[in-house]
Amino acid sequence: YGAFLPRWHGLDQPRRGPLALRDAIQRLEGVALPFSELEQRILPARILDYRPQMLDELGAAGELVWVGAGALGTKDGRVVLLRRYRARELAPAPAELPNRSPVHDRIVEHLRTAGASFLVAIEGAAGANRSEVTQALWDLVWAGVITNDTFAPLRSLSAPASRRVSAHASFGGRWSLVDSLGPTPTATARMHAQATALLERWGIASR
Repeated sequence: YGAFLPRWHGLDQPRRGPLALRDAIQRLEGVALPFSELEQRILPARILDYRPQMLDELGAAGELVWVGAGALGTKDGRVVLLRRYRARELAPAPAELPNRSPVHDRIVEHLRTAGASFLVAIEGAAGANRSEVTQALWDLVWAGVITNDTFAPLRSLSAPASRRVSAHASFGGRWSLVDSLGPTPTATARMHAQATALLERWGIASR
């Protein structure tokens, strides 16, 4: 991700407010970036008054979603920010789970049949203890299979132990399958969305 920073920083001077955030997301869309860097460096470098609540507001309004793209240790991971209207076209293909278990399968099946669910409902459907369920949720997150409608779970990873709240608070919001964000796109729709994203990011076209 470092190769993108100088170009992004030099495109224009940082601005303020929701419009600046939307502009930054448009240029970042589809790029897998460490969540800690995104919130602590990349967005604040482009938005003078950036606050985490600004990202939450776009998510709560249904404009923005995130998809995991690989863990980075136990306290961070890469995420892709996507505008909801073309999330399926730009979402990375889900990765294989190396240690897939019945708990993973029961979570996926529950979300497929029940739709977006809070942690308490997932725990009941998974038939496992809380530790096993939360570990399985993270496995599915980093594989790009499930997402949450808030950013609280991502922030909870790096929070100091003294500041962590209950599992239900850390895993607040509803979990859902990335597949539920929209209909399965055609190959043409994917390529068109990817080309459009590159143009929005760089402003150039080539063979």
